[in-house]
Amino acid sequence: MNPLVLEGAYQGKNLYVQNPMTENGWCTLYVEVNGVTILDSLEVQKAAYEIDLISMDIEEHGAVIIKIYHRDDCFPKVLNPEVH
Repeated sequence: MNPLVLEGAYQGKNLYVQNPMTENGWCTLYVEVNGVTILDSLEVQKAAYEIDLISMDIEEHGAVIIKIYHRDDCFPKVLNPEVH
């Protein structure tokens, strides 16, 4: 399982992700930000979800690495990738 990886500088906003359904279930399995799991498998069982970066202790323009672990047969789509 290879994650979708987004690296950049935090811009003070949250990310929104479109999460397709596959025949095996929702695409996203879990989400990590800077090495910490912030959304588990129960929290991403929906068509779209928010990665709440605002509530995390990340300085504006600080480094952020987001890893979205997903099933091999699909890809989640980050709707506003410019904000990370």
